[in-house]
Order: sequence, then structure tokens, then C-alpha cells
Amino acid sequence: MKILYEELISYDVDVKTSEEAIRYNADLLLKNGFVEEGYADMVVEREKEFSTGLIATGRGIAIPHTNPTLVNKQAICVLIPKEPVDFLMMGSTDQWVKAEVIIPLVIKEPDSQLTLLRKIVDLVQNDELIDEIYKCRDKKRTLELLSFLEDEEK
Repeated sequence: MKILYEELISYDVDVKTSEEAIRYNADLLLKNGFVEEGYADMVVEREKEFSTGLIATGRGIAIPHTNPTLVNKQAICVLIPKEPVDFLMMGSTDQWVKAEVIIPLVIKEPDSQLTLLRKIVDLVQNDELIDEIYKCRDKKRTLELLSFLEDEEK
């Protein structure tokens, strides 16, 4: 299943807050037809209720997402901000993660969500891969690094 697209990869983005990062990606998704108007608000609201910041490999990561109501087509974005962006730690109300890699999930098919989340957990636990994604500034290479997310389960 195709979920990786060059046009959804962004490097050195000047965003200061988690909401700005979410809205930046939502605008890309909207412009490219992946989601409908209002999607950004849904992700922002969900992030307030269920935060998505994680510490992996010593690097902060965030995986913002929401329900598929306004999703036209599944995708994964990659956003590397100029400076780390604060996201609340998953499951916390007062611990912050300085996210250096933000990987919004755009899920349309609830059936595929569990498989994709398992693969995302594998990604988060792979120190070298997260570091390489963080340092990469080549969209084709970033797609290669994440290609396992599209691989079908065997």
C-alpha cells in the first residue's frame, strides 16, 4: 500500500509549536488532496487529548494523527523542523518532548492502522534509522529509509 510521497517530506521547516507543525503538514495534505478542510483542527484537538510525543534514540519524535473522517487517501508525512518543537509526551500531562522528527500519520483504513502502528513502533525503536532520517536532506533517500512502512505483511 502506497503511503509515502515526496511532496509530503519537509526539511528545516520554521515552526515553533506543535500546533504550527500540525497545521503545516495539514496544509500540505489539503493542497495535495489527501485530506478535506477541517482536518488540521481535528489533529490539533486530538493532540490536546492524546499527546503523541516520544523519546526514541535520544531524539524526540512526534506522531500526530486523528480519526479518518476527513481523510481521502492514506499517507505519512515527514517534517524535520529547523529547531526542535515541544510536544507533550505520550500519556503525560506535564512532560515535554523536544521533537526533532515529526511523522504525522494520515490513516483512512482502520484495518491497516494496527499494522502501520506496529511498523511505526519498530521505526521509533531503531536509533540508527531515526538518526539517518533526521540528518537526511534528500527526499528520495528519505523515501528509501521509510520504504519498509509500505511493505506488505508476509
